[in-house]
Amino acid sequence: MHLTNFNKIELFISPILLFGLFYLTSCSGDINDKFNPKQFSSHIEKVSRSYNDCDIGDDTCSYIVINTIVFDQLNEFENLQNISEQMDAIMLGRETDDVDSACADFIKGYDRIINDSLMKIEEYSLAWYDIREAEMVSVKKRVVSIKCSIRSFYGGAHPNEYVYLRNFIPETGDSLGIGMIFNPKSLEELRVLAEYIFRKKHDLSESISYEEEGYWFENNTFELSSNFAFTEHGLWFYYNNYEIAPYSMGASEIVVPYSIIMHLFE
Repeated sequence: MHLTNFNKIELFISPILLFGLFYLTSCSGDINDKFNPKQFSSHIEKVSRSYNDCDIGDDTCSYIVINTIVFDQLNEFENLQNISEQMDAIMLGRETDDVDSACADFIKGYDRIINDSLMKIEEYSLAWYDIREAEMVSVKKRVVSIKCSIRSFYGGAHPNEYVYLRNFIPETGDSLGIGMIFNPKSLEELRVLAEYIFRKKHDLSESISYEEEGYWFENNTFELSSNFAFTEHGLWFYYNNYEIAPYSMGASEIVVPYSIIMHLFE
């Protein structure tokens, strides 16, 4: 398929129908069919701590905020616990077991910097912050998509920000990678379509190489990010800072509309 023909595509299909087609062809009948998106609910649980109880959000205040997703049907759908644990691993890291411990570690770390005589810092005035937020992107019959964002500053050259997009099968709690959804041929066509959208968004003509514009794609070949989610309108791909370009160029994201990739799910 030629890139110049993409703007001629006028096919449209609703996301609901698309997901129906996708799951009819990709999921076996052995998986239990109890999960009902209409009955699914969740809420955000917020925990925060600040150094010496300073005002969170103030430029001089060091603080940590962690917003986690709590599934309301954990008892009814036990496999949601598996999803919850995987999200906690992203939000809290491998070395911390729970939110309270993560908050305590942050406060202890900042206090250590201020009071450690080995640092030879008489007055350490830089404020730290660590903001971790999880939110639902979409909930469908066969897939739950979740976004985790982590923004932090620990006294380095600049703040850091990362977005993690994850997809899960609610009936099993297993993560869903893009290679589990598309066969190799369809995946390549998806890559070509995504590249067209990426180039159009960043005003890159077909004759311009990625290297010329400062991108780090291997062999100057566009790649799909494994960091993706199902939204209401299309597949959302997110490239974090340093993933395909230097920090100064920022993160990149694109949405590939379902209307042009519906046939790839068949």
